[in-house]
Amino acid sequence: MTPSQILISNALYFCKKNKIRVRDLEEEIGYSRGYLATAMREERSISLDVAVRISNKFGISISEMVSSDIQKQDRIMKLERELAKLKESR
Repeated sequence: MTPSQILISNALYFCKKNKIRVRDLEEEIGYSRGYLATAMREERSISLDVAVRISNKFGISISEMVSSDIQKQDRIMKLERELAKLKESR
């Protein structure tokens, strides 16, 4: 995945996690409806301004937003916590 795709994937994850509609995020960061979907299909690249606005919205560093699959990291951390609980209960 490209950094733009990772950023959009993370933005979609945070929208879902925080129960925010994507079109509301687009409006809040000052972009038209469908902007993120178009960028995801790589018909348009994400500008640094958009990346910064999305990162600021969710309180995540720009470097993490464009380089890490945050949803995957969250799932791994959740599984690790569940595993630790299972070990404790034995």
